[in-house]
Amino acid sequence: MKSALLQEQCKALKLGSVSRIHTQIAFENREQFLTDLFAEELKIREENRNRRRLKRAGFPQTKTLEEFSWESIVLPPQTTREHLTELSFIDAKESLICMGGVGTGKTHLVIALGLKAALSGKGGSTESIRTAFMHRNLADWEEGERHAIPYTRAQVERFSPRSRAILEIRGRRDLEILEKIYSNSVLLGDDGPGAWQIQYSTEFHMTNDSELFPPRAPEATK
Repeated sequence: MKSALLQEQCKALKLGSVSRIHTQIAFENREQFLTDLFAEELKIREENRNRRRLKRAGFPQTKTLEEFSWESIVLPPQTTREHLTELSFIDAKESLICMGGVGTGKTHLVIALGLKAALSGKGGSTESIRTAFMHRNLADWEEGERHAIPYTRAQVERFSPRSRAILEIRGRRDLEILEKIYSNSVLLGDDGPGAWQIQYSTEFHMTNDSELFPPRAPEATK
């Protein structure tokens, strides 16, 4: 009876975890007990808040700054590593442009910074971003706004519903073509009504299927 009453009272006071964790808190005196109990409640709330933030952000994978290698990264003279890792550029409302070839760490760095920003409670919901791809002439970036193309969150979810990847487009015409393709077509990866029901697989090869290829007998190698 008391347990049910306590649950109702905690629910009314929006102290959801208190009825579950109060028996786990050591009791020395009333003030200490309440202080420790509410500290644990605040900790659980923050953990739940972080889970909601990460779910809302929809990162395709988890990357951290601790795992990132700065060895080959060249920063502009006016930018420091701390300016990025401490998220000062967000407070200053500055844009971050990552340039480099495949495998140089652009995606890792962006996800890691985004993850830290989400967990820090910076910003809110982003409905649209400005993108510019395939401009390899540095002079273009002196007039970056002229090349920027709005790319909405809804388009990211529609074009890449599973990985939330941003497709690299050259201009507004590319975006118009993508809109037409994705609005009138069934995607290959769809598994809903009217889907193609395609299953992907690979042929046997020596690396992933090595256990299926027993070694030759010694006499066969001579």
